[in-house]
Amino acid sequence: MSSGNIYDIDVVDQLLKNVQQQLNENTDANDPKSTSPLTASRVLVSDGSGKISSATETSANLTSAVSHISSTSNPHSVTKAQLNLDTTDDVTFADITCTELDVGGDLTVTGNVIPSSESITATDAGVAASVAKTITLITTNGDSDLDNVTLADGSTVGQQKIFAVEVAGNVADSVKITPTTMVGGSIITFAADPTGLGCHMTWTTTGWVVTANNGGVIS
Repeated sequence: MSSGNIYDIDVVDQLLKNVQQQLNENTDANDPKSTSPLTASRVLVSDGSGKISSATETSANLTSAVSHISSTSNPHSVTKAQLNLDTTDDVTFADITCTELDVGGDLTVTGNVIPSSESITATDAGVAASVAKTITLITTNGDSDLDNVTLADGSTVGQQKIFAVEVAGNVADSVKITPTTMVGGSIITFAADPTGLGCHMTWTTTGWVVTANNGGVIS
């Protein structure tokens, strides 16, 4: 594409408007100002001086340019040094959502950290808690017996799991947590009327370890 400052917002806006106008017009092979949008498009680009000049670009180049402008994947490989940042600099985000966040130093959060959660109804036959959710809120099913919640092995050392019984379907209900691999026992049981009870577990190289316990019996 012609060199110039195509990142100026007014220029980009004019570029897109011009392209849309051409796509809406009838083309005429004998008219040099009107060429088929499938092969070439007459567009407006910046000439580098802040003014808009005309140029003809192939539609492939135009598509590439628009894609480049819209990219949020750091296409120019901008480094921290170019932004005058180093590993000790503070960076503030209003909001961030990500699959994984590795922090080499301290992480200060002024708002709330909200872990992922789920709600399940436990049964005596056994209901699997999601290992991908940090918190599992349990409701017992009200049939006055021992309900069972199973938990698969974790995927990462340090992974956290929290269980909380938020509703007992019947005061005679009890519930147990049965991890596939547990250190120091095989189950943790919460006796009849377990509302408000629960535990916290951490995944280690040898299995789930109960790191906090409110009312449960490990056996």
